[in-house]
Amino acid sequence: MYVVPDCSNPAGVSMSRQARTALLDAAGRLGLLLLEDNPYGVFSTVRRPTLKSLDTHRRVIYLGSFAKTAFPGARVGFVVADQLVAGADGRTPGLLADELAKVKSMVTVNTSSLSQAAVAGLLLQNGGGLRAANEAAARHYQSTIRCLRESLAAELPPGTPESAGV
Repeated sequence: MYVVPDCSNPAGVSMSRQARTALLDAAGRLGLLLLEDNPYGVFSTVRRPTLKSLDTHRRVIYLGSFAKTAFPGARVGFVVADQLVAGADGRTPGLLADELAKVKSMVTVNTSSLSQAAVAGLLLQNGGGLRAANEAAARHYQSTIRCLRESLAAELPPGTPESAGV
């Protein structure tokens, strides 16, 4: 199941911690693997734990991108996939992340070294994370979503935009 729990586009809505826990419980009951995509998490006003950080049963594959947070067009991202993968003979060759890396090397020429170096430089300048580097952009996006929500509330029928089906 594919999910964007933080700042989902275009509404900017984030799942509560309770909803995250409930989703993980449901995934366990139903035998689902969750694909958590987090391209906009650094723009969130409230920091919530990722699904991956709450995952105790290796049900979540976490995807991150630097294209939205470092610079557009970077086409540099990452995956955290600690699920064990069994071969056809039943033995366990290793982690899903390792298998994904093998497949990527077969289907793409290579990720741009220049893009990787630019992202690495930005990470080094910011203590290994992008939250500080994105503070100005986060304030801008938070302001625009607030303006959009206020405008929708003023123009739509009484009640919240959600109650009007928007």
